[in-house]
Amino acid sequence: MANRILKALSFKKNRPKSDEPSRKPVSLPPEILREIEIVRPFFDEDFYFYKNPDVQAAGVDPLTHFCVHGWLEDRDPCALFSCQCYKDYAQAYREAFGNPFVHYISCLKPLETNESEHLEDVVEDPAIAAAKALAKNADAPYPTDPLYLTKADGTLLPVKTPDEHAIALAHANMDETYYRKTYPDFDGEKVPAAAHYLTIGWVEGKNPSAQFSTRFYLDNNTDVLEQGVNPFLHYLRHGSTERWRRSSDVAMAEVTARFKKGPLADAFREAVAIEPMVALPRDDRAITSPLSYSEHSLRTISKALRTRFMGRTFRNIVLLPHVRMSGAARVAGCFASALAEIWPAGDTLVVMTDGDMMEHPEWFPPGVELFDFSQFVNQIATPNVRFQMMVDLLHGVEAERLFNVNSRLFWDTLRVYGRQISQEFFVASYLFTWDETPEGFRGGYPIQWLRDCVDVLDLIVCDTASLAEDVRTRFGFAGESAKTVVTLRTPLARNDLSLGGDEDVDGVEPRRDGRPRILWAGRFDRQKRVDLLHEIATRCPQWDFQVYGKAVLDADETFGLDKLDNVFLKGTYTAIDELGAAALDAYLYTSQWDGMPTIILDIAQTGLPIVAADVGGIGEVITDETGWLIAPHDDVDVFIAALQAVIDNPAEGQRRAAALKARVVTLFDPDQYVTDLRTALETANA
Repeated sequence: MANRILKALSFKKNRPKSDEPSRKPVSLPPEILREIEIVRPFFDEDFYFYKNPDVQAAGVDPLTHFCVHGWLEDRDPCALFSCQCYKDYAQAYREAFGNPFVHYISCLKPLETNESEHLEDVVEDPAIAAAKALAKNADAPYPTDPLYLTKADGTLLPVKTPDEHAIALAHANMDETYYRKTYPDFDGEKVPAAAHYLTIGWVEGKNPSAQFSTRFYLDNNTDVLEQGVNPFLHYLRHGSTERWRRSSDVAMAEVTARFKKGPLADAFREAVAIEPMVALPRDDRAITSPLSYSEHSLRTISKALRTRFMGRTFRNIVLLPHVRMSGAARVAGCFASALAEIWPAGDTLVVMTDGDMMEHPEWFPPGVELFDFSQFVNQIATPNVRFQMMVDLLHGVEAERLFNVNSRLFWDTLRVYGRQISQEFFVASYLFTWDETPEGFRGGYPIQWLRDCVDVLDLIVCDTASLAEDVRTRFGFAGESAKTVVTLRTPLARNDLSLGGDEDVDGVEPRRDGRPRILWAGRFDRQKRVDLLHEIATRCPQWDFQVYGKAVLDADETFGLDKLDNVFLKGTYTAIDELGAAALDAYLYTSQWDGMPTIILDIAQTGLPIVAADVGGIGEVITDETGWLIAPHDDVDVFIAALQAVIDNPAEGQRRAAALKARVVTLFDPDQYVTDLRTALETANA
């Protein structure tokens, strides 16, 4: 919430002055004029307009409006002060004193500067002040000693005491009316609801609003539970933007709980095996037209976009979330390169929709333009307005073909306006793999979003034959309908790999006393099962592990690898030859679910033997003849046995590695990729 407000304020501060309504002059009594001068150094005009669009639309001076009307209506002058809370909790304030903000400022010591950004040093939300005072009071209605959260196994976790910033965040986002009504044992006269929830409330399983289930979030995000972090705070700060997180409103959580226990549990599991969406909620569709410009912000941004692309057209648009260390972003580069071979490169626009990360521009061919659309849409909090902006861009550049490569914004836009979009554009989506919840339920784009959008797609592209078959089976595509789903195998890079020497490769740790050296490279995220790597390294202290990667989706941590003497954390890499594969003994790939990892293809070209989990499409290239395929994917004993086999018999490892290299060179040929894409587009258009 705080980040969205800051982004919105940042945009408002840069809005063209010509777009602002002219402010109407008013005649004010002297006492109001004095109050205006008192408030002026601390008043945040942009915040006031953002929270009160009716004031901006009326063309009224915001500071004047606040001092005359706003404080009476409990409208706040800045993000750091709540009129309602001050009236409720400030013992020194009486209604007869008038404007609570004027009263509060008048009680402060003189400031050394009048600049409003220093207000935070001397002004705090009165709810926070009340919580602080109560915490120091021996008769406080909640304990000041450490609290403990009881886990399912009976162990206790200490609960962290909330600070003033945490209380402010919870106070701004929870439904205090709901909290008071739902939990009559809570005495709202003695302590603010936010302070109560952040201490006793959540430990007792209370919910901050009807839209957030405390117990559901803890049960489905065990890392939050293990840290003893308040689930609502975690959701507001991190979970709301982390797509793999599971959250639920209170009503849905209660329904889900009934199906997990009792006689319906087995039937529920069987149903999920047939249709994964049984375990996941469904969003409602909107049926209104996307071509509405009622909001001032949309009109302003649409004008900026038209200025940006004035007189230019792009026949193909490739939509992706961002360009950071991920297989999907790299495939998007391969896909854009293939389009540039089928049509002139200038016909293709690559649009980043969800974030401004551009870590690997070299993945995209010359002539293909990269555009950061996220800088515009992330200024808008209203989802439907973001979707309107997306449609406006597509029309503005006169696009003909739209290719979605994991863009969350475009998937969401299709969910709402898919039928309208499909009538004007050729629409294709690239699928890689589903996600899995901590409970093992499948979700993500090939499950949830595809279910809602499959009817409006002209082409579905999968990077593995196994995923393509899964889609065909679940949606009943057969015979002529099968042409809707195609498999495009990610092409190998068109360059020679420099493998380096045996012992003098930059970045490779010197071999210690002839000890074997194992390579692991990937994301430090839940999907990649870094915990398995940790256990393998712990149980095999006689081997050294050279580990490359970073957290992309999950929390930025090393899962304890930095505490192991035989693990060497090397950070990230930009090219495969930096890994020094020729100086290593084996490559270890752990994962719980996957598509066709591009790192597997890269390592295959180096000739390094591979030990990999049997998930997703990995079994399409790794077999008993080309490497060591581990099933089940989390069997540490089998992983260790396979690595030991590679170390004990290097000749067999090299034989299988050579067979794998020959296989991937044949299956993942760049020229064949372009040919297959051209054929798929022609067939889908037929």
